[in-house]
Amino acid sequence: MRAGTTLLSAALVVGAACLAARPESAEACGAFFARAATPIERRPSLSVERVLIVHDPEQGVEHFIREVVFRGSRETFGFVVPTPTRPDVFKVGSPPFDKLESAFPFAPPPQSDGSKNRSKGAPGGAAGGGAPPVTILDIKKVGSFTAFVLAATDASALAKWLKDNGLSSSPENDAWLAGYVERKFFYVAFRYEPSKEGKDDGQPRSETVRITFETPLAYYPYREPAHPSTSPSRDVGLWVASPERVVPVALAEEEGRAVWVKPFLEGWTQEGVTSDRLKLALGAEEAKLLAGEKLTVQPFEDQKTSRVGFGDVVFLPAKGVPEGKRAEAAAMLDLLRPAAKGAK
Repeated sequence: MRAGTTLLSAALVVGAACLAARPESAEACGAFFARAATPIERRPSLSVERVLIVHDPEQGVEHFIREVVFRGSRETFGFVVPTPTRPDVFKVGSPPFDKLESAFPFAPPPQSDGSKNRSKGAPGGAAGGGAPPVTILDIKKVGSFTAFVLAATDASALAKWLKDNGLSSSPENDAWLAGYVERKFFYVAFRYEPSKEGKDDGQPRSETVRITFETPLAYYPYREPAHPSTSPSRDVGLWVASPERVVPVALAEEEGRAVWVKPFLEGWTQEGVTSDRLKLALGAEEAKLLAGEKLTVQPFEDQKTSRVGFGDVVFLPAKGVPEGKRAEAAAMLDLLRPAAKGAK
């Protein structure tokens, strides 16, 4: 069943659609940037994606915690993550994902027995007017990566900045960036810094980062550049923790037009989870992010083999958006429309 055909009805009445798998391989969220001159088989790559989204709808704040698993490289490479408002970036010292998989697995529900750092701004609020075409808002060392928080008003200038800073692009990546520049998004550009001792031997490595930003609806930067993937299928897991159950929706191409669909399969959702229980899976810093005594924890899996044709994902409250928040929720949904022309 499709979600509503208008933005307002999509915000009020949530539907879902079963999506058929396609033969291409899925990518990790964001766009991957590596030297074009490096042979494809030798380029570093992101191979596993595990994400925890902690969303506080009352405060309108999301904490996007992502595990980055990659092969080490002696070459500079990186990836770019778009956000609708200005983000803050942090290193996560104690990754939560193994504990999340144990405590909140993607599994059928059991049989019943019968009985602090926030970034100001509105969605799509990147600097405009007389601002320079690319603005560096922050630079931070995050593990093996240097994270650049950027705003941009010109897609060509943003692509050039990335290339000038060691993140070579491609026509597909440039087109992907242009869609977000049109919507006045912000960006976190992560650039991998090879070790000076030359110890990067191509073996898998894992690091976890947190990106915090303001948004009325939980947001997942799912849309990717439309280029063929050279990477094998990836392990993709997602958890959402919020005060109430949510339903993921995205725009997708279907028979030449864009429709709202449900892009993920949902596992065993656990409601009424105490914050103390969830804190056991989080490190000390991330445990401070939880708001409220009771949360709903939902595991999702992305079992498609390709994201081609799918836009970014937002998560709508299953019970509907409260009347006082419908305008900003509709604006957030409307922000996703440029990625899918012809939406009805």
